[in-house]
Amino acid sequence: MSGNLSGLAAIVSKSRTAKSVPSAPASQSPLPSPAEPMRRAGKSRNDDFERLTVYVRKDTKKEAARKWEDATGQDTSDLIQHLLTRYLSTQSPDHLND
Repeated sequence: MSGNLSGLAAIVSKSRTAKSVPSAPASQSPLPSPAEPMRRAGKSRNDDFERLTVYVRKDTKKEAARKWEDATGQDTSDLIQHLLTRYLSTQSPDHLND
């Protein structure tokens, strides 16, 4: 067992040595290169979106999410947004005030 421990100690020692290599100066910020496209912020960080919790049957959600993603490449929240927007477009303004 002591042989295993000495091997582990060698690995730890090597990793400490590798970590002690000086890093880039703090004045250089790791900005993406112009060739790399900027990623959009996620919906959870976008003020135009709000978290919604609903209860649906597991099998219904799983099948609908799979079919929606296969057809559009979008996630379940995009499906819910699509359905709510479509629902609102079918309702008359007078009916929404009931």
